[in-house]
Amino acid sequence: MKPSLNLLLMFCLTISFAQQSSVKSSQPSVDIIPIPVNPLELDESRKDYNPSGIKLYYDADRNFVNLRFERTVSNLQIEFLDKKGRALGKYNDDKITHIKINLARLDRGKYYVRVNSREIEDFLQVNKEQ
Repeated sequence: MKPSLNLLLMFCLTISFAQQSSVKSSQPSVDIIPIPVNPLELDESRKDYNPSGIKLYYDADRNFVNLRFERTVSNLQIEFLDKKGRALGKYNDDKITHIKINLARLDRGKYYVRVNSREIEDFLQVNKEQ
């Protein structure tokens, strides 16, 4: 009876791995890029920041979305999700004020950014238009 149990276990692991591999290969990925802190660039005005202290804005070509934090954020965790909640990119850092997310490889549509840290917890919508 033991050999058939081992065979069943190997079959289940193979199926599970195949499903995970197919999901990963069909998903585009995003690059999440930390931007070094430049004290001269820190925006002191509260204008354009949401209540959590995050400013979300796009570069001129709309291939990058920027997340600028009002204050330095520690133990930051960023997760970039598609509309079905699948993670397309993750990033962790300590002591950061600015993140860029490359949208160039994504299809048009709505995406979401989950932001967690000691100071902030937020869920933001990003629109890829091109």
